[in-house]
Order: sequence, then C-alpha cells, then structure tokens
Amino acid sequence: MRTKLTLPLVLVLLPFLGAAQGVGINTPTPDASALLDLNSTGKGLLIPRMTTVQRNTIPVPAVSLIIFNTTTARFEYFDGLAWVPLAGGGWSLTGNAGTNPATQFLGTTDAQALALRTANTERLSISATGNVGINTTAPGSTLHVRFTPPNNNIGPMLRLEAAQTGSASNILFQNSITTNVASLGMAA
Repeated sequence: MRTKLTLPLVLVLLPFLGAAQGVGINTPTPDASALLDLNSTGKGLLIPRMTTVQRNTIPVPAVSLIIFNTTTARFEYFDGLAWVPLAGGGWSLTGNAGTNPATQFLGTTDAQALALRTANTERLSISATGNVGINTTAPGSTLHVRFTPPNNNIGPMLRLEAAQTGSASNILFQNSITTNVASLGMAA
C-alpha cells in the first residue's frame, strides 16, 4: 500500500522540483542563477509598452518593475519612490525639457573635479573648489587658461569679438572690494 502511494506522489511533485531551479524557454538547461532564461538567435524580449498616464495607474508598482514609456520613448524602472529612466539618468543629447536646476544638473555630488573632453583629451576642468581650467587639468586660480601654441606658432590666445558692427570690444578688470578698475578695449 505504501508503494502505491509513493509513486503517484513523486510523479505529481516531479514537475515542481524542476521549476524551483528556474524556467527555460528554448533551452533545455536554464542557467542556475536565473529565474527565467530565454534563448533565441532571432527574437528578443518585448517589455510592456505604455504611456506615462497608463504607467501612473499601476497600483503599487514593485521595486525594479520595468516598462517602456511610449510618451518619453525610454525604458523606465520603479525604484520604490519614483519611475527612473533605465539608462543615462535621463539626459538627452538632443536637449532636455522641464529640468529643475535644484535637483537636475551636470556635475558631481562628491569632492571630485568635473572634466569635459574632446578627442579624449581634457579641455575644460572645474575643480572641486570651483576653479575653472581651460587646457589644464589642475586650475590654480578662479580662471586658469593654458595656451600651448602648435608648432611654436604664436597665435591669439584669447579672442573677443563684437557681435554687431559698431559694437565696442573690451576687457574689464575690476576689483570687487575697491574701486580699482582697469580696462583694455577698442571702439569699433
């Protein structure tokens, strides 16, 4: 009698024993670290697509829930408090709208410098203390411009150009503590 009960019980529980290791689609051996292992060379995973309005009606979204927002044309995940763009922090190379400078900015939140590069060479640096350097990685003053003429060819290091005909171009050096002022310039 005992043998008759054991065999049917094993047959009923056998599918659940395999499911505890993960589910595989198009793979006979799902990766042990994955709950779901999808395998395909010609198809992809289609994430749920919805508008911002539809997304906002999801009742109590789970932390890490992922959707594709068709309003913003980006993947978003729920971090427990808000919907966050999946990649890049939401900054777009074509511009951003509706930003709040108190919470959205380019820069660092620790005591590290910010560097801008072209051709993988640092061209502009803002130090942790606020000094700005152009063509120097260690600005030693509020504005530090380093000029190295190419091939010993001395050319203009600083160019000020009037935006309109008849405008005057000048440089004003002013001491903000006293009334000492010096000006270099040329009238048009």
